[in-house]
Amino acid sequence: MQISVLGTTLNIQTDESPEYMDRVLAYLDRRITEIERSLPVRDPLRISILVNILLIDDLFKAGKGISISDEEAALMTSKIIDRIDRALQDPE
Repeated sequence: MQISVLGTTLNIQTDESPEYMDRVLAYLDRRITEIERSLPVRDPLRISILVNILLIDDLFKAGKGISISDEEAALMTSKIIDRIDRALQDPE
């Protein structure tokens, strides 16, 4: 499946249905639009980081978050940032 997020096109593999992925990507697009409208940020990496924070916040508020230590949260955040960096550098 090919997706386009923040001007970057990616080919992804998923076991989820196209309809489900359309819903996921629509939700992601809404959150990206919220950041772009509310903050003077235009750098895709910065927008992506802020959107990830919002998405994690959404999960925690929905009761799906788990209790983690500050160290675990820092490690998870670091891994997310590394994956975003690699994705933005990989021209696929």
